[in-house]
Amino acid sequence: MRFLFFILFFLLVPPIHSQKDTFKKPNYKRIKRNVKKKSSDLNYVVLYKKFTSLRSKMTLEEKRHLYYGFVFQKKYNPFGFSKYHDSLRLYTRKKDLKKNIPKMLVFSEHILSKNPFNIEVLTYKAYLLRKNNDMEAYKITKKQIRIIYDAIKSSGDGLSKKSAFHVIFRNHQSDLLKHKNLKFNGTRKTIDKYRVEYLNVEQNKNKIRGLYFNVSAFKINLKSKR
Repeated sequence: MRFLFFILFFLLVPPIHSQKDTFKKPNYKRIKRNVKKKSSDLNYVVLYKKFTSLRSKMTLEEKRHLYYGFVFQKKYNPFGFSKYHDSLRLYTRKKDLKKNIPKMLVFSEHILSKNPFNIEVLTYKAYLLRKNNDMEAYKITKKQIRIIYDAIKSSGDGLSKKSAFHVIFRNHQSDLLKHKNLKFNGTRKTIDKYRVEYLNVEQNKNKIRGLYFNVSAFKINLKSKR
């Protein structure tokens, strides 16, 4: 299934481009205040409605508040795993894909109801929707994937500790590597008091040795539950 997802990334999602002039670390205190404020345009309920609608466009600030603000929602669990992942994987091995699309979409929705930012599942959902000729839902799902990447890309380029990509899920590290056409070589280092992780990659045409990811969101979540 992961091999299929790997292929789908290149079919469904545009490549990541550099945004050096717009790098900005997420200010979690400010984001928490804004997403919880009922009268704010950055209130989380308002942002999530835009995320699930094809009619509403989102500014970069809104995308950042949506993605990083999820840390302060009850559903957020950086280490969670849904039992429906196994069900979805099982059905991807069946030969009659068209017949099983409705069930696979149900499994996808169960996973996304707990983690709406699961890029891997969103990508496969988009593939299933296109196969099922549900083009409006397909466009919404593609939009959601782009929103997630736009938020992460705005936080850095991953080429140094200071410009690390800020991610709220560890899986998003491998997602970004794939989009940069980079392959993880199996070596991971944790630095800066466990706030930053460095992933070494195999040789590539851009001569990138590895990427830095800031995972301080994990610590914020742990502190909020104490």
